[in-house]
Amino acid sequence: MPDLEIKGYRQSSLIEWPGLLVDSIFLAGCDFRCGYCHNPDLITVDKVESYDVNEVLAEIDNRAKTKWLDGISITGGEPTLSKRLPEFLSILKKMGLKTKIDTNGHHPAVVKRLLDEGLLDYIAMDVKATPEKYPLAVNIKVDLKKIRKTISLIINSGIEHEFRTTVVPTIVEPEMDIPIIAEMITGAKRYYLQQFRPIRCLDKKFESLEPYSLTRLEAAWKKVKDKFEVCEIR
Repeated sequence: MPDLEIKGYRQSSLIEWPGLLVDSIFLAGCDFRCGYCHNPDLITVDKVESYDVNEVLAEIDNRAKTKWLDGISITGGEPTLSKRLPEFLSILKKMGLKTKIDTNGHHPAVVKRLLDEGLLDYIAMDVKATPEKYPLAVNIKVDLKKIRKTISLIINSGIEHEFRTTVVPTIVEPEMDIPIIAEMITGAKRYYLQQFRPIRCLDKKFESLEPYSLTRLEAAWKKVKDKFEVCEIR
């Protein structure tokens, strides 16, 4: 388990968190091996030079004091693998910042701790595929009970949240699979269908795949859009 390997720090995004100006932090280390992953250098901790954690915190603190920063979004990799994530989030909260993480949902005990300790204001989870296709999507032996547990924790957390599915050819069949996934997250507030982009993938064979047409994504979206307060195609 990595300590806290910061491999990227991007300032001033309006995309990561609806309505807020946030900085994004990228952590290394992931237990999934999704062939279509766009951040393959972050799967292990040794491919990209790490930032100094204290220097990043100092820069964030300075920006927070200017009032031009609302919060921090932490992605990866898989943030819940980092041992010092709770400590890091606690420091950000003490700066008066809102906090968000992205997660693959395979570590519900960590998510529960973060929620119980009030360290999160927003959480986003990627639901990779239907239960039957999860091993195909993530290329490991996945514990679906953990995935379902994290989904339940998020939906019942009382904080802002979203789920999203990247609609990858050969893994997610839009019209058939998206309704099944939507049932898995019944009660969620936001669900996003994400268009697959065949660029810089962990498994190079995905770079030769043609994304689904917008027409097919819209057909899937129409089947599930009324189940959620917010449901969009990205």
